[in-house]
Amino acid sequence: MTYTSGFSTETRPVAIAIDEKQGFVYVANHHPSTSNFSSKIQRFSLEGDLRETVIDFRTFSGGLYERYSPVDLCIDHDDMVVLVKPMAQTGDSWATLSGFCVFQFDLNGNLVNEFDFSRLEDYRDFSAMAFLNDFIYVTSGQFVIVRIDINGGQADYLQIPITNDRPYFHVSDMEIQSEECIYITGQAPYKIDSTVINDVSICHVSRLDFRDDTTYTFYSSARTGTMAAMLNNPGLAIKGNRYIYLATFYGRSLEIYDMDDDNELILQENIQPEGTDDTLPIDVAFYEDDVYIVDHKNDKVYILSLIHI
Repeated sequence: MTYTSGFSTETRPVAIAIDEKQGFVYVANHHPSTSNFSSKIQRFSLEGDLRETVIDFRTFSGGLYERYSPVDLCIDHDDMVVLVKPMAQTGDSWATLSGFCVFQFDLNGNLVNEFDFSRLEDYRDFSAMAFLNDFIYVTSGQFVIVRIDINGGQADYLQIPITNDRPYFHVSDMEIQSEECIYITGQAPYKIDSTVINDVSICHVSRLDFRDDTTYTFYSSARTGTMAAMLNNPGLAIKGNRYIYLATFYGRSLEIYDMDDDNELILQENIQPEGTDDTLPIDVAFYEDDVYIVDHKNDKVYILSLIHI
């Protein structure tokens, strides 16, 4: 894998998606600062040239609520789907409501629909979204996946198959291989392997098999002793229904696994371009042989070229 180039984003990028048909990169960020607030979705060329701010959530007034913070981002055909946390102002501060909303935009940022699940009380901290066959999937990984029909807004609640104890602690990203097979990632429980000391911020990759009502989990090669205010927030992408791309966040690496070979680790690359030692790879996407990695700490997207595997 070879570092090709990088480009700057708004402060604290959280998610990336690529419009493969027209060749654009979309990046969402959220920085809830009183002095330097920034919460946007921006569109870049594949080379990293900023084309425009598609949505500025500070001035966005088309939704049901006063303010939103973007959490995740998907693109499918002509739709841009954004998972957001709705917020309401209380005095001088903003409070996040218990549930979530999902915006459906066209690729120019024009609002098509808003799906309002802000009043859900039984399930909280929705943190990941995926899109398949006109259905939006949203979860926190705790109990259910909410499956929303994009054509009518009707929702089903899919019980997450967990056998015995849950093999993960947190969910930060989700990919769908099929309706019966969904992958999630996030921070794993502490002390997965008692022989390894630095496993506080290990990542899990869990396959939810709804056909067999079973969860299968393996854990990242990257393991660190990092204890911080944020949970580990790895990002996930699946290429060709075979290769799992994992951006490990606190692990500061990209890992690629082969599903056809029992999830064997076939590449582990430290994300330290341009002499940057302290990175936080929070999300990953690809376009042909190029891999786009979002660095949450340094407000950058790195483009790496991958030799065929």
